[in-house]
Amino acid sequence: MNEINATWGQLHLCFRDGTIFAVSSLPADPFVQEHVVHGPEEFCQVADGLDGLLQAEFGGRTTFADSMPSSLKH
Repeated sequence: MNEINATWGQLHLCFRDGTIFAVSSLPADPFVQEHVVHGPEEFCQVADGLDGLLQAEFGGRTTFADSMPSSLKH
């Protein structure tokens, strides 16, 4: 997790009470509409790809054990 936190810029992982959380910073000043449009999409793509990696590294279970619905479809 430290390696991801040190290299992935806006995305940060934290561990609390047996759960790994992903958080992302979204610059708000100056306001840039593209940040608001693309930031959450990038976050979802990264989060979708990290669950298996983190489970392999730390064990435990993922939220969606079977076929996870894409977080990009709302």
